[in-house]
This record gives sequence, structure tokens and C-alpha cells, in this order.
Amino acid sequence: MTTKSKTKFQSQHKSDMLHPLYSYKKNKLFYSGINLSDLPTSLPTPFYLYSLSAVTNNVAAFQQAFANAGIHDLLICYALKANPNPHILSHVSQLAAGADIVSKGELSEAMKANIPSERIVFSGVGKTKEEILEALNAGQNGIRAFNVESIEELDLIASCAQECNKIAQVAFRLNPSIKAPTHHLISTGNKSHKFGLLPKDILETLPHFKTKSLYRKHLKLVGLSVHIGSQLLTFRASKNAFRALASLALTVSDFLGRPLEFLDVGGGLGIAYHHHTMTLSPFHAYAQSVKSGVAAYLDRYPCQIVCEPGRSLVGNAGVFITRVVRVKKSGPYTFLVVDGGMNDFARPALYQAHHEIYPFIKRSGAAVKANVVGPVCETSDCFAEGRTFSPVLVGDYLAIADTGAYGHSMASFYNLRSLPAELIMDAEKKQAYLYRSVPTQFKSSTFEVTSSRAPKESSLA
Repeated sequence: MTTKSKTKFQSQHKSDMLHPLYSYKKNKLFYSGINLSDLPTSLPTPFYLYSLSAVTNNVAAFQQAFANAGIHDLLICYALKANPNPHILSHVSQLAAGADIVSKGELSEAMKANIPSERIVFSGVGKTKEEILEALNAGQNGIRAFNVESIEELDLIASCAQECNKIAQVAFRLNPSIKAPTHHLISTGNKSHKFGLLPKDILETLPHFKTKSLYRKHLKLVGLSVHIGSQLLTFRASKNAFRALASLALTVSDFLGRPLEFLDVGGGLGIAYHHHTMTLSPFHAYAQSVKSGVAAYLDRYPCQIVCEPGRSLVGNAGVFITRVVRVKKSGPYTFLVVDGGMNDFARPALYQAHHEIYPFIKRSGAAVKANVVGPVCETSDCFAEGRTFSPVLVGDYLAIADTGAYGHSMASFYNLRSLPAELIMDAEKKQAYLYRSVPTQFKSSTFEVTSSRAPKESSLA
């Protein structure tokens, strides 16, 4: 649960330097045109800062890249897991985007943000009966489609649709047995991964849509989907996956005697976490790989292309602001101890991920090589090792870049630390919106348990 407040702020013009969204002017750090030193000092650190204009620009660039590639029937289903902040969800809804969800909670937030149910796809390997029923009853006609990850899940969707007398729209998620060029923990398209169905399993199930009464009455196969991993910056593997998707789609459509309504090419497009050695998100190359990969199907059966971007739309639209509480020297090492921790921003600890770190103030003097570490009782609570900074003092603010995706959405109460606030800057309206997470509360109840009898369900409510 979050609470929201609104205030005014002043926007400045930006100049390109480190990155299109970052620059120093008179030794003060600007992000997305905002002088970060002008942020109210009353804001408790750490907190996340998001730029709505950056989100707008990313969505526009994504759409333009696909238009340039000749794909005009495009539905962007924003991946809520990247950043489900209510204000960002409302903003992407206004930009005509839909939603890619993986839970009942994400469905609820998407609907609250006025994302139409017909623009929502439901992914994930562990959909429960409760979640499926809620998705079937969302809006007037349920969601756009369930991306089906197992035959057992397909059977459950069919029985749920029968229970509420509806027809569920489904899309098989293909596992193409392709290893993505990314961190092994965010690769999702290989045969050993839990995601999706192998082509053999899909083809063996296909006849049931004609022969099995439950399927005929309560399921409609409307698409196919594929997703091989996240933070992808080269697309040879992706193109191979799209070709496998197109080939399977041709077989499916020929069997059904009709075109599919859409091909869902997933998400996973990466961003430039290394500002000095990487280019911005390669929207153009990605769109071209999609068009080339699915061309064999689109040439015969024109249909909608669904994409599920998350990181590439909001990743560079956020920064994590933290304050230096101590400068510690230990032999040859210098530690900048900050008040933000791995519970607030987990990617460096979880994936050894690189993020640029910029002090609000660039001071003159001898540069210092330091490790940036948090207060959590884990050695992995480290945001950077051996980084070179201009002189940094206790009380200085640091901006950890590109934290708009998988930042706050992965935060926790570990060490019983509060969740960081989120500050959303709307340059067009010259307003800011502050979201504060309500602290966790522990509730208890007492009930009797014997060796022969489990506690009653009502006593656990």
C-alpha cells in the first residue's frame, strides 16, 4: 500500500554529456533536466526518483522503431514486474500501452490504472485457479490472453472458463530451446528452463481444440508467444526464436484453418547500464529482428504483434538517491557507506549488476577510488567496487543510475528496514508526486493444534 502527495518543482534544460539524461552544470548533477541539488532536503533518503518524460520518450522511440520496420499493428504490453508504481502505470495506459502481468496483484494494479482488460496478457508458470478466475472476469470480456506455460495450466484455464461460463483466450508460450546472451539467472528460453512449452507438446495438444468438448466450448487459441530472456542487447538468438515462433504459427494456423490474432514476441530488450561504453536501448535493431524473424508468418497471415517491454521503457527513467553516512578507510580500501541498502535496490547483490553512480556535487581535488556499500548485514550489500570519484564527504548525495526497472519492485523489508519512497517528476505539468510505502505490520492469532487435528481454516484468517 502506498500514500501519495503532490508538490511543485522547477525543471531545467538538459545538456548531453555523460548520457542523454545526465550532465554536470557548474559541477552540479542534472538528471532529465532536473538539478538534483534542488530536490527538497526534507525528503528522507534513500528514495527513487522517476522521470515521466523519459518514459514518454522511450515509449515513443519503441513505437517509432516498429513503424520504421513496417510493423504498424503493434500492442505494447508493459511488463508490470519492472515497475508497478501506480503513477507510471497510469502514464503508460495514457500512452495506449497494455500490460503484461504475472500475478493477481499485478492484474489489480493494471485495472486500477485504467488499462483495458483487452490489452492485458497473463504470463507466468504458476497461475492459480483464483488468479485465472479473476482474469476471466476482468472488465467486460476478460483479459486479452493467457500465455499458457503447461498443458496442466491449459486444463485448469478450461475448467475455470467452464465454471464461469466463459471462453478463455489463450496463447501457447513456446520454449524454443535457445540460450539467450544474458545473465544465466534471467535467461528463460532454454530447454532446461521452467518456462513455456516445447513444440512437440504444443503440436500434440493442438487436436484437442477440435476433439475435446471442454476445449471446444471454453477455449479459443488466439496466439503464440515466446520470450528467451532479459537485458538482451544483441538479437541473433532472438531472431532465431522469432523464426521458430513463426514456423510453429504457420503449422498451427494451417491446422486451425484460420490466422492467429497475434504473435507475442515477449520482451527482454536491454538498456545501457555502462554509460561510457554502451549505446542506448537498440530499439531499431530489435524491431528489425522481430520483423525479419516473423516475416514468414506475416506474409501469409497478417496479424497483430504483441511486445512485453519493461526495462527498456522505465529502466533509464529512474535513479536511486542515497546519502553518504560514513567514509571509512581500511588499509588500502575506502568505503563510502550509504543509507541505501540491498533491500532497497537488489540488482547489484543479486546479479552483480553494474550501475553508474554520480555524486550530486563534483568537487575539485584528488580523485578517490572507493567501494560504495550499504548498511545491511551482508557482504553482498555493495553497489560498486573500485569506482573512481571526485572527493566525497559525509552527507553527500549519490545518484545510482538506471534503477527505474527492477528497483523498488524487488525491494524488501530485510533487516526490518522501511521501503524507500518514490518521487515521480512530471516535467510537462511541472509537478512531482511522492509515494510512500506503508510499513509492514505483523499480526498474530492464537489457536489450538493437536497431533490428530489441523487448525480450522477460520482460525487462520
